[in-house]
Amino acid sequence: MTRAAGSWGLPGPGIRRPPVAPIHQFRTPVRVAIRPGEGTRTAKIAAAGTATLSLGPEALITWYVDYVAISTTTGAADSSTCAATVGPVSHGIVPTGQSYVGGGDVVSLGGRAMRPGEYITLAWSGGNPGDQAIATVYGSQDVLT
Repeated sequence: MTRAAGSWGLPGPGIRRPPVAPIHQFRTPVRVAIRPGEGTRTAKIAAAGTATLSLGPEALITWYVDYVAISTTTGAADSSTCAATVGPVSHGIVPTGQSYVGGGDVVSLGGRAMRPGEYITLAWSGGNPGDQAIATVYGSQDVLT
């Protein structure tokens, strides 16, 4: 037997895409915790000691953010600062908080509702070049089921 042009296997039914439920079937919103993989970002601190991260909900999800935990790989010995802003663009427009302990601190957002297109932007300065800056969002989210 020979392979058909453009196929991965022998002639026959071949590989097919599994069935997918259409989006209109997902109508019931359910509130669940923001999972760490969904609300965590990292960035490398540049030679100038700066790093910027943006986090926000995607698709049809609404986040209710209680706080953002920030840290660097240096940890408590890091004397960097971190400014937090929130807004509809990748460079937030509403100042939300300032941490003078960028190596490990929490910035409170008090349950703020965030929809797709809104981002929490965190900007470190005075950090140790080469460190990883880490931000994790904690709160809940509305997802469709």
